[in-house]
Amino acid sequence: MVKFIGLKIQGIRSIGDSPQCINFLTPLTIIQGPNGTGKTTVIEALNYITTGALPAGKMPTFIHNNQIANKPRVDALVQLIFKDIKGNTCTATKRLNASVVRGVRKLTTKSDEFNLKIVDKFGNPKSLSSKIGDFNKEMLNLIGVPKAILEFVLFCHQEESNWPLSEPKELKQRFDAIFEVTKYVKALDAIKRNIKELNLQIQLIDKELPHLESNLRSRAELTMNYDTSRTTLKQNRVIIDNLLEEKKVVEAELVVTREKLEKAVEASHKFEVIKGKINTHQRYMEEFLTESNYPGTREQLLIAINDLSHSSEILEAEANRMSIVRNISTFAKKIADLKKEEEYYRERMIEYDSKQMVMKNREDEYLTFLNQLSEKYQIPLGPTFIDKLKAQADATMAKAAESTKLESARADELSDNIESLRIQLAEYKSESQSKRQEFYKLSQAICIAERDFKNAENASNAVVKLSQEIVKWETQLQSLGDFKLLDDIWDNLQEMQSALNVLRLDLMELGAGTSIDDAREMSTAVLERMNGKLENCL
Repeated sequence: MVKFIGLKIQGIRSIGDSPQCINFLTPLTIIQGPNGTGKTTVIEALNYITTGALPAGKMPTFIHNNQIANKPRVDALVQLIFKDIKGNTCTATKRLNASVVRGVRKLTTKSDEFNLKIVDKFGNPKSLSSKIGDFNKEMLNLIGVPKAILEFVLFCHQEESNWPLSEPKELKQRFDAIFEVTKYVKALDAIKRNIKELNLQIQLIDKELPHLESNLRSRAELTMNYDTSRTTLKQNRVIIDNLLEEKKVVEAELVVTREKLEKAVEASHKFEVIKGKINTHQRYMEEFLTESNYPGTREQLLIAINDLSHSSEILEAEANRMSIVRNISTFAKKIADLKKEEEYYRERMIEYDSKQMVMKNREDEYLTFLNQLSEKYQIPLGPTFIDKLKAQADATMAKAAESTKLESARADELSDNIESLRIQLAEYKSESQSKRQEFYKLSQAICIAERDFKNAENASNAVVKLSQEIVKWETQLQSLGDFKLLDDIWDNLQEMQSALNVLRLDLMELGAGTSIDDAREMSTAVLERMNGKLENCL
Protein backbone atom coordinates (compact mmCIF):
# COMPACT_ATOMS: atom_id res chain seq x y z
CA MET A 1 0.00 0.00 0.00
CA VAL A 2 1.21 3.52 -0.81
CA LYS A 3 2.10 5.67 2.23
CA PHE A 4 3.12 9.34 2.28
CA ILE A 5 5.93 9.66 4.84
CA GLY A 6 7.00 13.31 4.63
CA LEU A 7 6.83 16.48 2.54
CA LYS A 8 9.42 19.24 2.24
CA ILE A 9 8.36 22.59 0.78
CA GLN A 10 10.47 25.68 0.04
CA GLY A 11 9.61 28.81 -1.93
CA ILE A 12 6.02 27.71 -2.64
CA ARG A 13 3.12 30.20 -2.33
CA SER A 14 3.50 31.88 1.10
CA ILE A 15 6.44 29.69 2.20
CA GLY A 16 9.72 31.55 1.90
CA ASP A 17 13.36 30.50 1.77
CA SER A 18 13.19 28.46 4.95
CA PRO A 19 12.14 24.91 4.09
CA GLN A 20 9.10 23.52 5.85
CA CYS A 21 9.01 19.79 6.60
CA ILE A 22 5.84 17.85 7.34
CA ASN A 23 5.78 14.31 8.72
CA PHE A 24 2.44 12.74 7.86
CA LEU A 25 0.50 10.48 10.17
CA THR A 26 -0.39 6.97 9.07
CA PRO A 27 -2.81 6.66 7.41
CA LEU A 28 -3.14 10.11 5.83
CA THR A 29 -6.84 10.62 5.10
CA ILE A 30 -7.58 14.33 5.64
CA ILE A 31 -5.69 17.62 5.98
CA GLN A 32 -7.48 19.90 8.44
CA GLY A 33 -6.63 23.21 10.07
CA PRO A 34 -7.64 26.84 10.49
CA ASN A 35 -7.55 29.28 7.61
CA GLY A 36 -4.09 30.43 6.57
CA THR A 37 -2.22 27.43 7.97
CA GLY A 38 -1.21 26.12 4.53
CA LYS A 39 -3.76 23.40 3.71
CA THR A 40 -4.11 24.61 0.11
CA THR A 41 -0.32 24.89 -0.19
CA VAL A 42 0.15 21.29 0.96
CA ILE A 43 -2.58 20.01 -1.38
CA GLU A 44 -1.17 21.91 -4.38
CA ALA A 45 2.38 20.78 -3.54
CA LEU A 46 1.25 17.14 -3.34
CA ASN A 47 -0.71 17.51 -6.58
CA TYR A 48 2.27 19.09 -8.32
CA ILE A 49 4.85 16.54 -7.13
CA THR A 50 2.64 13.57 -8.09
CA THR A 51 0.86 14.70 -11.27
CA GLY A 52 2.65 17.88 -12.34
CA ALA A 53 -0.62 19.86 -12.14
CA LEU A 54 -0.31 23.57 -11.29
CA PRO A 55 -2.96 25.93 -9.88
CA ALA A 56 -4.91 28.39 -12.02
CA GLY A 57 -2.15 31.00 -12.24
CA LYS A 58 0.49 28.43 -13.18
CA MET A 59 4.07 28.95 -11.95
CA PRO A 60 3.92 32.73 -11.20
CA THR A 61 1.26 32.15 -8.52
CA PHE A 62 2.70 28.81 -7.38
CA ILE A 63 6.24 30.09 -6.66
CA HIS A 64 6.85 32.49 -3.77
CA ASN A 65 6.55 36.16 -4.77
CA ASN A 66 9.86 37.91 -5.54
CA GLN A 67 8.65 41.22 -4.17
CA ILE A 68 7.67 39.67 -0.84
CA ALA A 69 10.99 37.83 -0.69
CA ASN A 70 12.77 41.03 -1.79
CA LYS A 71 15.04 38.96 -4.01
CA PRO A 72 15.54 38.93 -7.78
CA ARG A 73 15.54 35.11 -7.80
CA VAL A 74 13.46 32.70 -5.77
CA ASP A 75 14.32 29.00 -5.73
CA ALA A 76 11.41 26.66 -5.02
CA LEU A 77 11.51 23.04 -3.93
CA VAL A 78 8.91 20.30 -3.47
CA GLN A 79 10.18 16.99 -2.10
CA LEU A 80 8.01 14.00 -1.19
CA ILE A 81 9.10 10.84 0.60
CA PHE A 82 6.70 7.93 0.20
CA LYS A 83 6.44 4.16 -0.12
CA ASP A 84 5.24 2.86 -3.49
CA ILE A 85 2.89 -0.03 -4.20
CA LYS A 86 5.82 -2.50 -3.90
CA GLY A 87 6.95 -1.16 -0.53
CA ASN A 88 10.05 0.60 -1.89
CA THR A 89 11.06 3.94 -0.34
CA CYS A 90 10.91 6.70 -2.96
CA THR A 91 12.09 10.30 -2.80
CA ALA A 92 10.69 12.61 -5.50
CA THR A 93 12.19 16.09 -5.91
CA LYS A 94 11.05 18.92 -8.14
CA ARG A 95 12.86 22.26 -8.30
CA LEU A 96 11.58 25.53 -9.75
CA ASN A 97 12.76 29.11 -9.84
CA ALA A 98 11.35 32.54 -10.54
CA SER A 99 13.59 35.47 -11.47
CA VAL A 100 13.04 39.12 -12.32
CA VAL A 101 15.09 40.60 -15.14
CA ARG A 102 16.62 43.89 -14.08
CA GLY A 103 15.45 46.91 -16.01
CA VAL A 104 12.61 45.10 -17.70
CA ARG A 105 10.97 44.01 -14.43
CA LYS A 106 9.58 40.94 -16.14
CA LEU A 107 9.02 37.76 -14.16
CA THR A 108 10.52 34.61 -15.66
CA THR A 109 9.69 31.17 -14.28
CA LYS A 110 11.07 27.79 -15.20
CA SER A 111 11.39 24.29 -13.81
CA ASP A 112 14.74 22.61 -13.28
CA GLU A 113 15.59 18.94 -13.62
CA PHE A 114 13.36 16.55 -11.66
CA ASN A 115 14.86 13.65 -9.75
CA LEU A 116 13.39 10.42 -8.41
CA LYS A 117 15.34 8.15 -6.08
CA ILE A 118 14.07 4.64 -5.32
CA VAL A 119 15.51 2.38 -2.62
CA ASP A 120 14.18 -1.18 -2.69
CA LYS A 121 13.58 -3.47 0.28
CA PHE A 122 17.18 -4.71 0.13
CA GLY A 123 18.67 -1.21 0.22
CA ASN A 124 19.66 -1.08 -3.46
CA PRO A 125 19.23 2.49 -4.75
CA LYS A 126 18.42 3.63 -8.24
CA SER A 127 17.59 7.07 -9.61
CA LEU A 128 15.59 8.51 -12.48
CA SER A 129 15.95 11.94 -14.05
CA SER A 130 13.40 13.86 -16.08
CA LYS A 131 16.00 14.07 -18.86
CA ILE A 132 15.76 10.36 -19.57
CA GLY A 133 12.13 9.59 -18.74
CA ASP A 134 8.65 10.90 -18.06
CA PHE A 135 8.75 11.87 -14.38
CA ASN A 136 4.98 12.32 -13.93
CA LYS A 137 4.19 9.01 -15.63
CA GLU A 138 6.71 7.20 -13.45
CA MET A 139 5.16 8.78 -10.34
CA LEU A 140 1.70 7.57 -11.35
CA ASN A 141 3.11 4.07 -11.91
CA LEU A 142 4.71 4.08 -8.45
CA ILE A 143 1.56 5.36 -6.71
CA GLY A 144 -0.63 2.96 -8.68
CA VAL A 145 -3.62 5.20 -9.36
CA PRO A 146 -4.55 7.31 -12.39
CA LYS A 147 -4.15 11.07 -12.49
CA ALA A 148 -7.91 11.72 -12.31
CA ILE A 149 -8.23 9.99 -8.92
CA LEU A 150 -5.37 12.09 -7.54
CA GLU A 151 -6.87 15.34 -8.84
CA PHE A 152 -10.59 14.77 -8.20
CA VAL A 153 -10.63 12.37 -5.21
CA LEU A 154 -7.41 12.31 -3.16
CA PHE A 155 -6.01 15.85 -3.55
CA CYS A 156 -9.37 17.60 -3.67
CA HIS A 157 -9.90 21.03 -2.07
CA GLN A 158 -12.85 21.60 0.21
CA GLU A 159 -14.47 24.09 -2.12
CA GLU A 160 -14.18 21.61 -4.98
CA SER A 161 -15.42 18.57 -3.04
CA ASN A 162 -19.01 19.00 -4.25
CA TRP A 163 -18.14 18.18 -7.84
CA PRO A 164 -20.43 15.08 -7.77
CA LEU A 165 -23.30 17.61 -7.71
CA SER A 166 -22.07 19.42 -10.83
CA GLU A 167 -23.60 19.42 -14.31
CA PRO A 168 -24.15 16.00 -15.92
CA LYS A 169 -21.70 16.70 -18.75
CA GLU A 170 -18.85 17.68 -16.43
CA LEU A 171 -19.77 14.85 -14.07
CA LYS A 172 -19.62 12.33 -16.90
CA GLN A 173 -16.22 13.65 -18.01
CA ARG A 174 -14.80 13.29 -14.50
CA PHE A 175 -16.23 9.80 -13.99
CA ASP A 176 -14.86 8.78 -17.40
CA ALA A 177 -11.44 10.07 -16.34
CA ILE A 178 -11.61 8.33 -12.95
CA PHE A 179 -12.68 4.96 -14.33
CA GLU A 180 -10.55 5.41 -17.49
CA VAL A 181 -13.57 4.78 -19.67
CA THR A 182 -11.91 6.67 -22.53
CA LYS A 183 -9.01 4.23 -22.58
CA TYR A 184 -11.48 1.36 -22.39
CA VAL A 185 -13.48 2.75 -25.32
CA LYS A 186 -10.28 3.33 -27.29
CA ALA A 187 -9.17 -0.22 -26.49
CA LEU A 188 -12.54 -1.54 -27.69
CA ASP A 189 -12.26 0.53 -30.87
CA ALA A 190 -8.73 -0.75 -31.40
CA ILE A 191 -9.93 -4.32 -30.85
CA LYS A 192 -12.80 -3.80 -33.30
CA ARG A 193 -10.38 -2.34 -35.87
CA ASN A 194 -8.01 -5.26 -35.33
CA ILE A 195 -10.90 -7.71 -35.71
CA LYS A 196 -11.95 -6.00 -38.96
CA GLU A 197 -8.37 -6.03 -40.24
CA LEU A 198 -7.94 -9.67 -39.26
CA ASN A 199 -11.26 -10.54 -40.90
CA LEU A 200 -10.08 -8.77 -44.06
CA GLN A 201 -6.82 -10.70 -43.89
CA ILE A 202 -8.76 -13.92 -43.38
CA GLN A 203 -10.94 -13.07 -46.38
CA LEU A 204 -7.83 -12.35 -48.45
CA ILE A 205 -6.28 -15.61 -47.30
CA ASP A 206 -9.53 -17.43 -48.11
CA LYS A 207 -9.41 -15.87 -51.58
CA GLU A 208 -5.76 -16.85 -51.96
CA LEU A 209 -6.35 -20.42 -50.78
CA PRO A 210 -7.95 -21.62 -54.09
CA HIS A 211 -5.01 -20.12 -56.00
CA LEU A 212 -2.57 -21.78 -53.61
CA GLU A 213 -4.44 -25.06 -53.95
CA SER A 214 -4.37 -24.75 -57.74
CA ASN A 215 -0.66 -23.92 -57.53
CA LEU A 216 -0.13 -26.99 -55.37
CA ARG A 217 -2.09 -29.11 -57.83
CA SER A 218 -0.10 -27.60 -60.72
CA ARG A 219 3.08 -28.29 -58.79
CA ALA A 220 1.98 -31.89 -58.19
CA GLU A 221 1.05 -32.27 -61.87
CA LEU A 222 4.37 -30.74 -62.95
CA THR A 223 6.21 -33.01 -60.56
CA MET A 224 4.28 -36.00 -61.88
CA ASN A 225 4.88 -34.90 -65.48
CA TYR A 226 8.53 -34.37 -64.69
CA ASP A 227 8.85 -37.83 -63.14
CA THR A 228 6.83 -39.37 -65.98
CA SER A 229 8.95 -37.54 -68.54
CA ARG A 230 12.15 -38.69 -66.87
CA THR A 231 10.86 -42.28 -66.77
CA THR A 232 9.66 -42.04 -70.37
CA LEU A 233 12.97 -40.49 -71.39
CA LYS A 234 14.90 -43.32 -69.78
CA GLN A 235 12.61 -45.90 -71.40
CA ASN A 236 12.91 -44.17 -74.78
CA ARG A 237 16.67 -44.06 -74.45
CA VAL A 238 16.71 -47.80 -73.65
CA ILE A 239 14.34 -48.47 -76.56
CA ILE A 240 16.47 -46.31 -78.87
CA ASP A 241 19.62 -48.15 -77.81
CA ASN A 242 17.91 -51.52 -78.35
CA LEU A 243 16.57 -50.39 -81.71
CA LEU A 244 19.99 -49.14 -82.73
CA GLU A 245 21.49 -52.51 -81.83
CA GLU A 246 18.71 -54.31 -83.70
CA LYS A 247 19.26 -51.93 -86.59
CA LYS A 248 22.92 -52.87 -86.72
CA VAL A 249 22.04 -56.58 -86.60
CA VAL A 250 19.34 -56.17 -89.26
CA GLU A 251 21.69 -54.15 -91.46
CA ALA A 252 24.34 -56.88 -91.16
CA GLU A 253 21.74 -59.55 -91.95
CA LEU A 254 20.46 -57.38 -94.79
CA VAL A 255 23.95 -57.20 -96.27
CA VAL A 256 24.29 -60.98 -96.07
CA THR A 257 20.79 -61.43 -97.50
CA ARG A 258 21.53 -59.05 -100.33
CA GLU A 259 24.69 -61.01 -101.13
CA LYS A 260 22.71 -64.25 -101.07
CA LEU A 261 20.00 -62.63 -103.16
CA GLU A 262 22.56 -61.53 -105.70
CA LYS A 263 23.94 -65.05 -105.80
CA ALA A 264 20.44 -66.48 -106.14
CA VAL A 265 19.65 -64.04 -108.95
CA GLU A 266 22.89 -64.97 -110.64
CA ALA A 267 22.13 -68.70 -110.19
CA SER A 268 18.61 -68.15 -111.50
CA HIS A 269 20.04 -66.36 -114.48
CA LYS A 270 22.41 -69.24 -115.10
CA PHE A 271 19.50 -71.65 -114.65
CA GLU A 272 17.49 -69.81 -117.25
CA VAL A 273 20.48 -69.82 -119.62
CA ILE A 274 21.02 -73.57 -119.12
CA LYS A 275 17.30 -74.16 -119.39
CA GLY A 276 17.32 -72.26 -122.67
CA LYS A 277 20.22 -74.31 -123.91
CA ILE A 278 18.42 -77.53 -122.95
CA ASN A 279 15.31 -76.39 -124.70
CA THR A 280 17.41 -75.51 -127.73
CA HIS A 281 19.07 -78.92 -127.69
CA GLN A 282 15.72 -80.64 -127.27
CA ARG A 283 14.25 -78.73 -130.15
CA TYR A 284 17.36 -79.52 -132.15
CA MET A 285 17.08 -83.19 -131.34
CA GLU A 286 13.40 -83.25 -132.13
CA GLU A 287 14.02 -81.50 -135.40
CA PHE A 288 16.89 -83.79 -136.05
CA LEU A 289 14.78 -86.84 -135.31
CA THR A 290 11.82 -85.69 -137.31
CA GLU A 291 13.50 -84.07 -140.22
CA SER A 292 16.58 -86.28 -140.89
CA ASN A 293 16.21 -89.49 -142.99
CA TYR A 294 18.53 -92.20 -141.93
CA PRO A 295 19.86 -94.07 -145.04
CA GLY A 296 20.30 -97.41 -143.30
CA THR A 297 17.95 -99.89 -141.84
CA ARG A 298 16.11 -99.67 -138.58
CA GLU A 299 18.47 -102.04 -136.84
CA GLN A 300 21.42 -100.01 -138.01
CA LEU A 301 19.69 -96.89 -136.74
CA LEU A 302 19.07 -98.47 -133.36
CA ILE A 303 22.66 -99.61 -133.21
CA ALA A 304 23.80 -96.15 -134.17
CA ILE A 305 21.54 -94.62 -131.55
CA ASN A 306 22.79 -97.10 -129.01
CA ASP A 307 26.34 -96.30 -129.91
CA LEU A 308 25.56 -92.66 -129.85
CA SER A 309 23.90 -92.96 -126.45
CA HIS A 310 26.91 -94.72 -125.06
CA SER A 311 29.29 -92.28 -126.56
CA SER A 312 31.32 -90.07 -124.26
CA GLU A 313 29.77 -86.90 -125.57
CA ILE A 314 26.24 -88.14 -124.95
CA LEU A 315 27.19 -89.42 -121.52
CA GLU A 316 28.90 -86.19 -120.73
CA ALA A 317 25.90 -84.26 -122.02
CA GLU A 318 23.58 -86.48 -119.93
CA ALA A 319 25.80 -85.99 -116.92
CA ASN A 320 25.76 -82.29 -117.57
CA ARG A 321 22.01 -82.40 -117.94
CA MET A 322 21.58 -84.32 -114.71
CA SER A 323 23.95 -81.97 -113.00
CA ILE A 324 22.05 -79.02 -114.42
CA VAL A 325 18.77 -80.57 -113.26
CA ARG A 326 20.19 -81.09 -109.81
CA ASN A 327 21.55 -77.57 -109.84
CA ILE A 328 18.20 -76.30 -111.01
CA SER A 329 16.41 -78.11 -108.20
CA THR A 330 19.04 -76.92 -105.75
CA PHE A 331 18.80 -73.36 -107.03
CA ALA A 332 15.03 -73.57 -107.03
CA LYS A 333 15.15 -74.68 -103.42
CA LYS A 334 17.63 -71.93 -102.63
CA ILE A 335 15.49 -69.43 -104.47
CA ALA A 336 12.48 -70.57 -102.47
CA ASP A 337 14.49 -70.30 -99.28
CA LEU A 338 15.79 -66.91 -100.34
CA LYS A 339 12.27 -65.78 -101.15
CA LYS A 340 11.20 -66.90 -97.71
CA GLU A 341 14.15 -65.08 -96.20
CA GLU A 342 13.36 -62.10 -98.36
CA GLU A 343 9.76 -62.18 -97.14
CA TYR A 344 10.95 -62.55 -93.54
CA TYR A 345 13.40 -59.70 -93.86
CA ARG A 346 10.82 -57.61 -95.69
CA GLU A 347 8.50 -58.13 -92.75
CA ARG A 348 11.37 -57.31 -90.42
CA MET A 349 12.06 -54.18 -92.45
CA ILE A 350 8.40 -53.19 -92.27
CA GLU A 351 8.42 -53.82 -88.51
CA TYR A 352 11.67 -51.90 -88.20
CA ASP A 353 10.24 -49.04 -90.25
CA SER A 354 7.15 -48.95 -88.02
CA LYS A 355 9.32 -49.00 -84.89
CA GLN A 356 11.50 -46.33 -86.40
CA MET A 357 8.34 -44.32 -87.16
CA VAL A 358 7.13 -44.74 -83.56
CA MET A 359 10.56 -43.84 -82.25
CA LYS A 360 10.61 -40.76 -84.47
CA ASN A 361 7.15 -39.77 -83.23
CA ARG A 362 8.32 -40.23 -79.67
CA GLU A 363 11.40 -38.19 -80.40
CA ASP A 364 9.19 -35.48 -81.91
CA GLU A 365 6.88 -35.58 -78.88
CA TYR A 366 9.88 -35.50 -76.58
CA LEU A 367 11.38 -32.53 -78.44
CA THR A 368 8.00 -30.79 -78.43
CA PHE A 369 7.67 -31.39 -74.70
CA LEU A 370 11.20 -30.12 -74.15
CA ASN A 371 10.42 -26.99 -76.20
CA GLN A 372 7.26 -26.42 -74.16
CA LEU A 373 9.19 -26.79 -70.93
CA SER A 374 11.90 -24.50 -72.27
CA GLU A 375 9.39 -21.81 -73.23
CA LYS A 376 7.43 -22.19 -70.00
CA TYR A 377 10.39 -22.07 -67.62
CA GLN A 378 12.66 -19.87 -69.79
CA ILE A 379 15.46 -22.45 -69.90
CA PRO A 380 17.45 -22.71 -73.15
CA LEU A 381 17.80 -26.17 -74.65
CA GLY A 382 21.19 -27.73 -74.33
CA PRO A 383 23.18 -30.47 -72.66
CA THR A 384 22.40 -29.07 -69.19
CA PHE A 385 18.68 -28.54 -69.84
CA ILE A 386 17.55 -31.54 -67.76
CA ASP A 387 19.80 -30.57 -64.85
CA LYS A 388 18.57 -26.96 -64.94
CA LEU A 389 14.95 -28.11 -65.18
CA LYS A 390 15.48 -30.45 -62.25
CA ALA A 391 17.13 -27.67 -60.22
CA GLN A 392 14.27 -25.29 -61.01
CA ALA A 393 11.71 -27.98 -60.17
CA ASP A 394 13.47 -28.64 -56.86
CA ALA A 395 13.56 -24.88 -56.16
CA THR A 396 9.87 -24.57 -57.04
CA MET A 397 9.02 -27.51 -54.81
CA ALA A 398 11.08 -26.06 -51.95
CA LYS A 399 9.51 -22.63 -52.46
CA ALA A 400 6.02 -24.12 -52.58
CA ALA A 401 6.74 -26.17 -49.45
CA GLU A 402 8.09 -23.07 -47.69
CA SER A 403 5.10 -21.03 -48.86
CA THR A 404 2.74 -23.74 -47.65
CA LYS A 405 4.56 -23.86 -44.34
CA LEU A 406 4.46 -20.06 -43.99
CA GLU A 407 0.79 -19.93 -44.91
CA SER A 408 0.05 -22.70 -42.43
CA ALA A 409 2.02 -20.91 -39.71
CA ARG A 410 0.35 -17.65 -40.63
CA ALA A 411 -3.08 -19.26 -40.50
CA ASP A 412 -2.25 -20.81 -37.11
CA GLU A 413 -0.99 -17.44 -35.84
CA LEU A 414 -4.09 -15.68 -37.13
CA SER A 415 -6.34 -18.25 -35.51
CA ASP A 416 -4.40 -17.86 -32.23
CA ASN A 417 -4.65 -14.05 -32.49
CA ILE A 418 -8.37 -14.26 -33.24
CA GLU A 419 -8.88 -16.60 -30.29
CA SER A 420 -6.90 -14.31 -27.95
CA LEU A 421 -8.79 -11.29 -29.27
CA ARG A 422 -12.05 -13.08 -28.65
CA ILE A 423 -10.96 -13.83 -25.10
CA GLN A 424 -9.89 -10.19 -24.62
CA LEU A 425 -13.17 -9.02 -26.11
CA ALA A 426 -15.08 -11.21 -23.67
CA GLU A 427 -12.98 -9.85 -20.81
CA TYR A 428 -13.54 -6.29 -22.01
CA LYS A 429 -17.26 -6.94 -22.32
CA SER A 430 -17.35 -8.33 -18.78
CA GLU A 431 -15.32 -5.39 -17.50
CA SER A 432 -17.54 -2.99 -19.44
CA GLN A 433 -20.62 -4.57 -17.87
CA SER A 434 -19.14 -4.17 -14.38
CA LYS A 435 -18.13 -0.57 -15.19
CA ARG A 436 -21.63 0.15 -16.40
CA GLN A 437 -23.09 -1.32 -13.20
CA GLU A 438 -20.74 0.81 -11.12
CA PHE A 439 -21.64 3.85 -13.20
CA TYR A 440 -25.34 3.07 -12.71
CA LYS A 441 -24.81 2.78 -8.93
CA LEU A 442 -22.89 6.07 -8.90
CA SER A 443 -25.63 7.74 -10.93
CA GLN A 444 -28.20 6.52 -8.41
CA ALA A 445 -26.00 7.78 -5.59
CA ILE A 446 -25.75 11.15 -7.35
CA CYS A 447 -29.53 11.32 -7.73
CA ILE A 448 -29.93 10.50 -4.03
CA ALA A 449 -27.32 13.14 -3.18
CA GLU A 450 -29.13 15.70 -5.31
CA ARG A 451 -32.39 14.85 -3.55
CA ASP A 452 -30.67 15.10 -0.17
CA PHE A 453 -29.12 18.38 -1.22
CA LYS A 454 -32.57 19.75 -2.02
CA ASN A 455 -33.78 18.56 1.37
CA ALA A 456 -30.69 20.15 2.90
CA GLU A 457 -31.90 23.50 1.59
CA ASN A 458 -34.89 23.17 3.93
CA ALA A 459 -32.52 22.44 6.79
CA SER A 460 -30.41 25.46 5.81
CA ASN A 461 -33.60 27.54 5.92
CA ALA A 462 -34.08 26.28 9.47
CA VAL A 463 -30.51 27.39 10.25
CA VAL A 464 -31.26 30.83 8.81
CA LYS A 465 -34.41 31.02 10.91
CA LEU A 466 -32.36 30.05 13.97
CA SER A 467 -29.84 32.77 13.16
CA GLN A 468 -32.65 35.28 12.92
CA GLU A 469 -33.94 34.14 16.32
CA ILE A 470 -30.46 34.57 17.76
CA VAL A 471 -30.24 38.09 16.37
CA LYS A 472 -33.67 38.81 17.80
CA TRP A 473 -32.68 37.62 21.27
CA GLU A 474 -29.36 39.48 21.07
CA THR A 475 -31.35 42.66 20.38
CA GLN A 476 -33.50 41.98 23.39
CA LEU A 477 -30.42 41.31 25.48
CA GLN A 478 -29.04 44.72 24.72
CA SER A 479 -32.13 46.29 26.33
CA LEU A 480 -31.81 44.26 29.55
CA GLY A 481 -30.32 45.83 32.70
CA ASP A 482 -29.83 42.82 34.94
CA PHE A 483 -26.25 41.75 34.29
CA LYS A 484 -26.66 38.40 36.02
CA LEU A 485 -29.58 37.63 33.80
CA LEU A 486 -27.52 38.99 30.96
CA ASP A 487 -24.71 36.59 31.82
CA ASP A 488 -27.14 33.68 31.87
CA ILE A 489 -28.58 34.74 28.55
CA TRP A 490 -25.04 35.18 27.20
CA ASP A 491 -24.14 31.66 28.30
CA ASN A 492 -27.31 30.40 26.66
CA LEU A 493 -26.36 32.30 23.52
CA GLN A 494 -22.89 30.72 23.53
CA GLU A 495 -24.52 27.31 23.96
CA MET A 496 -26.91 28.12 21.12
CA GLN A 497 -23.97 29.25 18.97
CA SER A 498 -22.08 26.02 19.64
CA ALA A 499 -25.25 24.03 18.91
CA LEU A 500 -25.60 26.02 15.69
CA ASN A 501 -22.00 25.15 14.74
CA VAL A 502 -22.69 21.50 15.49
CA LEU A 503 -25.80 21.71 13.35
CA ARG A 504 -23.79 23.22 10.50
CA LEU A 505 -21.20 20.46 10.76
CA ASP A 506 -24.02 17.92 10.67
CA LEU A 507 -25.37 19.58 7.55
CA MET A 508 -21.92 19.41 5.94
CA GLU A 509 -21.74 15.69 6.77
CA LEU A 510 -25.10 14.82 5.20
CA GLY A 511 -23.35 12.83 2.46
CA ALA A 512 -21.37 10.87 5.06
CA GLY A 513 -24.32 9.06 6.62
CA THR A 514 -26.64 11.56 8.38
CA SER A 515 -30.01 11.78 6.64
CA ILE A 516 -31.94 14.99 5.96
CA ASP A 517 -34.80 13.98 8.25
CA ASP A 518 -32.40 13.39 11.16
CA ALA A 519 -30.79 16.77 10.54
CA ARG A 520 -34.20 18.44 10.39
CA GLU A 521 -35.22 16.77 13.67
CA MET A 522 -31.93 17.78 15.27
CA SER A 523 -32.32 21.41 14.14
CA THR A 524 -35.94 21.50 15.35
CA ALA A 525 -34.97 20.03 18.74
CA VAL A 526 -32.16 22.57 19.13
CA LEU A 527 -34.51 25.44 18.25
CA GLU A 528 -37.14 24.24 20.73
CA ARG A 529 -34.51 23.75 23.43
CA MET A 530 -33.07 27.20 22.82
CA ASN A 531 -36.50 28.85 22.80
CA GLY A 532 -37.29 27.14 26.11
CA LYS A 533 -34.05 28.34 27.69
CA LEU A 534 -34.59 31.89 26.46
CA GLU A 535 -38.15 31.92 27.79
CA ASN A 536 -36.91 30.67 31.19
CA CYS A 537 -34.26 33.36 31.25
CA LEU A 538 -36.79 36.05 30.41
